[in-house]
Amino acid sequence: MPLVILPRDGLRGTGSIDLSGITPDRLAGLGIAAIERMPVEIDGRRQPLASAFVVSGDLDDDSGIECRGDFSRV
Repeated sequence: MPLVILPRDGLRGTGSIDLSGITPDRLAGLGIAAIERMPVEIDGRRQPLASAFVVSGDLDDDSGIECRGDFSRV
């Protein structure tokens, strides 16, 4: 099962989100709670991933990261 990242409701006013640090190699071996705490930039401000995204599933060896929903601002 892949790691699934889904934008939270209410992100409509957000200008930009930088997920460049959210990569399979950086997340390998981390549990959901640790992944949710990973820093991302939202409108130039550093915040935890979970402040903008729902994270579920797991990151198996070859499963990768699946982004669902509207990622047009990423």
